[in-house]
Amino acid sequence: MYKFIGDSILNASFTVQVPKPLDNRTVVANIYELYSIPPAYAYEGMTVANIDNGNIYMLVNKSKIGEKAGWKASYESIQIIACELNEYKEWQANTNELFQPIDPLKEYLHQDTYYYIYEDSLDGQEELQEYVRRSDWIELLNEVTTNRSTMGQLISAIRAEYTSLEYANNTFAPLTMFDLDDPESYMSSLISNYYTKEEADEKFVTIESLQDDENFIFVTNERYHEDQEALSQYQQDIAE
Repeated sequence: MYKFIGDSILNASFTVQVPKPLDNRTVVANIYELYSIPPAYAYEGMTVANIDNGNIYMLVNKSKIGEKAGWKASYESIQIIACELNEYKEWQANTNELFQPIDPLKEYLHQDTYYYIYEDSLDGQEELQEYVRRSDWIELLNEVTTNRSTMGQLISAIRAEYTSLEYANNTFAPLTMFDLDDPESYMSSLISNYYTKEEADEKFVTIESLQDDENFIFVTNERYHEDQEALSQYQQDIAE
């Protein structure tokens, strides 16, 4: 069974000798004429050729015949046209901003169409390339892969540097904390609790400064207490 049932049976074919379509609804000059087709004379499944953009439209929703949602266009299927660069440039020069031909007798770029330009036709015109060569892309991928380990090392180094700069509560220590000219800075306060080497040499006696002096004999604290106990015991023995 068919969706539509004919009103009469025709058992003959036609030899058309007129430069017009048998059904004038099947051809429109532009998209505006397409959306202006009277709903009373239209049916779902009707196909209409649009001369302006070269696409075929099928009516899929009669209630929306006056808008894009009512039609299914042929360009909605992916169209790919292969050409050389010089052909593409000629078609581009013959196309206006509305994707209409400037010269109707010449080819032009169609809207919603992908153009594949043969790579060989780009030789010697690198500055005009809008597409990356496959060989260049492979080279870039190889370079990225090679440098990935180096990038990882750099990231690790940055993280280590970040960690070494961290201060309390995950914040960075300001440089003012290390200002030695500021007596209230953290570093000045820290240093104030220590003697410098020169100050220590002037203030304290060192072993080296006494090692040749026969008037001083140094013993450990443990040995001193042992000697004191031995002396005390000796004195008790004498007293008895």
